[in-house]
Amino acid sequence: MRPSRLWPILVVTWLAGCTSEDSTQTSNRGAYPIVGGTAETGYLGVGALEIRRGAGTALCTGTKIGDGWVLTAAHCVVSRTAADVRFFDGPDVSGPGNWHAARALHVHPLYVPGDPPAGVPTQNDVALVEVTGIGALPTYETAASPAGLAPGLPVTWVGYGLDHVAPESGSGVKRRGAGHLSEIYWTQLVYDFETAMPCRGDSGGPMFATVGGRERIIGVVSTGDEDCAVAGIDMRLDAFADWIADAMAGGGTGSCDPTGADCSIGACLPDASDRFVCVPTDGDGPGTACDPDGASWSVTVPCADGFVCLAASSAPGDGRCHALCRVD
Repeated sequence: MRPSRLWPILVVTWLAGCTSEDSTQTSNRGAYPIVGGTAETGYLGVGALEIRRGAGTALCTGTKIGDGWVLTAAHCVVSRTAADVRFFDGPDVSGPGNWHAARALHVHPLYVPGDPPAGVPTQNDVALVEVTGIGALPTYETAASPAGLAPGLPVTWVGYGLDHVAPESGSGVKRRGAGHLSEIYWTQLVYDFETAMPCRGDSGGPMFATVGGRERIIGVVSTGDEDCAVAGIDMRLDAFADWIADAMAGGGTGSCDPTGADCSIGACLPDASDRFVCVPTDGDGPGTACDPDGASWSVTVPCADGFVCLAASSAPGDGRCHALCRVD
């Protein structure tokens, strides 16, 4: 499902996805900018997440997507408690703005940090933070379908990384950068370095794009190469629309039943760890023609939730959507 050339990128930035002052982690947590970005005073609903880690703190980015709900990356808040996290709503964490306490954390239950030597890429790197006192901030719409996603789509990132690598400086200032999608997979969006690119400290921040005539969040900054100079991967947000809606409604299990009914806008298929999650689908029903070769699927899978594409003959590409049998 994913080019192996990107696997070495994943674990390094998972280890170094947030800026850190914790002396026990600094060697693995260098801090870098949205490379080529510019200072940003808008996007008022995008803020900094400060996460207490040991004797120090780490810095990530989060975005308000609902009343009291902030979207970020799982690797930013995993193994933390709400008491360890707070959200800042200004353009510079050392300047004017407001700090807001977190009251609950929701890490995707199928989050996998990645193990490149074992061939396991980072999976489901999405989390939600319930935050108090942010009702006046603007709320951003998240993508709920793959409509409009295509290689070459212009995107915008917003985050709080440094603006200089050597020497390191400027941490905690909101910056914006622009680029393009290069590859699209079921749950991930890949981009290559152009004139701007997210890096450490920008983890959990939004990837905006204009789709369907409106600016929406289509991705969450997740992983990239160590020097933030080659390529990176964001979690593809429409693939997590069901989990986000469920979590905000009080559920949020993250898993699904492959026999159907769990995924309102997706289909239930196994991920890289063979655990079932909702993925975007064309929604084709029983008997609809489809290509049974999974290597031909990219942005979506063909059959609706509860159905699978099976070969109808020995001819390449000749398949039909069939309902899965239940054990009972």
